[in-house]
Amino acid sequence: LIELIPGRSRPRAGDYRLTRRNVFMLPTRAGLLFAGVVLTMLVTALNYQLSLGYALTFLVASIAIVGMLHTFRNLAMLTLRPGRAEPVFAGQIAEFTLIARNETKLERFALSLNAAGMAQPEYFDVAAGAEHFVTIALPARRRGWMPLPKLTLTTTYPIGIWRAWSRWHPALRVLVH
Repeated sequence: LIELIPGRSRPRAGDYRLTRRNVFMLPTRAGLLFAGVVLTMLVTALNYQLSLGYALTFLVASIAIVGMLHTFRNLAMLTLRPGRAEPVFAGQIAEFTLIARNETKLERFALSLNAAGMAQPEYFDVAAGAEHFVTIALPARRRGWMPLPKLTLTTTYPIGIWRAWSRWHPALRVLVH
């Protein structure tokens, strides 16, 4: 029943592979501005019947579409794996280790991992055919088992007009003494 309620999901144990089903994309603010400029260029080319204006407009629009493909490809086919967390005392910082594995021949740049309660996102790159250990630091306020909240992995690489993201809720927790 909890799987049917939107926004409510149980923590997932094991590997989490990013595919086209769980990578989402939207334009950034710069992307919306870019779309407005391309639309203005198209209206101007239509109004003044400029053949080179059409060519430039469609060239710039096609660059945006190729940028969308590359932004998606920067996240797709990554494998995320929960690592471990050492017990801490209440009032200290709990550190969760996560593993981002890249089994493809493409390098992944400018990835950002964020969770509720973090002071700032954790930025990292993953080389081709390698894995990268990412440490998430969260304040441990109360004693008992502290679960890792939902994580958001995002990127705007390469041109910054598209934002690709994926949500992951790993089954990882730490004991707070």
